[in-house]
Amino acid sequence: GAPEDRWAIPDEADVLVRQRDERSPTEVCLPLEEEDSGRDANGIEFYGPRSISSVRSRSFSIDPKAIRDRVSRTASLAGGLLRPQTDDAPAGMCQSQSKDQTTQVTMLCSALVFAYEGVAYNVVYLRRILPALGKEEYVFPFSVLFNVLLGMAVWSYVVAHMSDPGIVPKRWHSFVSQVGEALPVVPARLEWQPGKATLCRKCGTPRPERAHHCHVCGVCVMRMDHHCPWIKNCVGFKNYKFFILLVVYSSLTAAVALLTAMPELVFCVKSILRLEDDIGNHRKHLEITDTIVFMVFGLLALCFLALLMPMLFAHIPLAGANVTSIESHYDNTMTNPFDQGSAAENFAQVFGAYGLDWFFPVNPIQPLSDGISFPRVLCVEPSVLDTDHNGVQDGSMPNSVQEELWRKRYNVRAQPPTRDKETDVEFAPLRTLSRWLQGDGDIEAASPSGASR
Repeated sequence: GAPEDRWAIPDEADVLVRQRDERSPTEVCLPLEEEDSGRDANGIEFYGPRSISSVRSRSFSIDPKAIRDRVSRTASLAGGLLRPQTDDAPAGMCQSQSKDQTTQVTMLCSALVFAYEGVAYNVVYLRRILPALGKEEYVFPFSVLFNVLLGMAVWSYVVAHMSDPGIVPKRWHSFVSQVGEALPVVPARLEWQPGKATLCRKCGTPRPERAHHCHVCGVCVMRMDHHCPWIKNCVGFKNYKFFILLVVYSSLTAAVALLTAMPELVFCVKSILRLEDDIGNHRKHLEITDTIVFMVFGLLALCFLALLMPMLFAHIPLAGANVTSIESHYDNTMTNPFDQGSAAENFAQVFGAYGLDWFFPVNPIQPLSDGISFPRVLCVEPSVLDTDHNGVQDGSMPNSVQEELWRKRYNVRAQPPTRDKETDVEFAPLRTLSRWLQGDGDIEAASPSGASR
């Protein structure tokens, strides 16, 4: 019989296709082996299939109704962090009980370390050890310095854990449903794909550039960096700033704790090992339990700092280059299209326009991106952004202007205007003359001018 209507596959179509087999209808991923490279209208290099004629010649087709159903379903779920328990989709924040238990244990360990370090430093070190050694003058400055950093670290930790990492919002899914086939969709590859929407094979819906699917949370996250078990949350567009502040303030807290307490830690070690005889007068003022607790505090601070420093040295350069952990593993030769030219400008893409809010775990007061589309230096920005908002995409931008920016950056094809079938009457001069000779009174209705009247 005649084949069903197929979805209009764009030049760089995703390979999620449905096998036309009545006995066992299954979805398969057809690899595109023939690839070619080029440059789009904005001069951005892209990689895609050389030809999809071979794909269309096979007995495969994309079910447009299934795609639209997935888009509608995902749009209804985008407002929350949890996905419902269904047969064809991962459920909850975690896909299995074992992973959930692992993340709970790691999160509990990190919370206990924060609590132990705070209590040991303030109660044991500042109130007992320093006064016993005759160093009361250091209590106040050490207390202020340590507790300010510890408070910022705990604040960043709570916000990073509880905040939305940047799940693809409902507005994007509504936008995808609105533009329909005019939105080009490309296969997701481990390479730069600026201005390209990719089809998630897990969710079954198109997702914005730089978005990736988290296999632990079961959702697509904008500008996803990684899933962090220590905070039991994804690290993405909306909480990457909080994660960096968490690493920075936690590292500073551990460093300050070790530096300020290092002489007393050495003293306690010598006191326990009885390496010197002249410390007996001070040792009788110290409780053995305080000494043990204080030494455990120093050991935890040292381990904590050893774990945090590699993360600090890894993520600071990544943020300075406007690259995520996933994007750092791309193997193509294309340069970073989102590099703004300097480390300060790249940090502003994460922290927002420079201000005091950079140093606090709060949402950027003036964000420079919405997570759906990102500015590119090598690309001429759409006039809708240059003239009205000077490159700033904040909450004051109207939805219509923002969606127009998405259309331009994603190269959404212009849809032809629909024609009214009732008034679109074919005009033929000979047929009109014949009907006039026969005395037909509806001649005007058959002419274009009559139809317009």
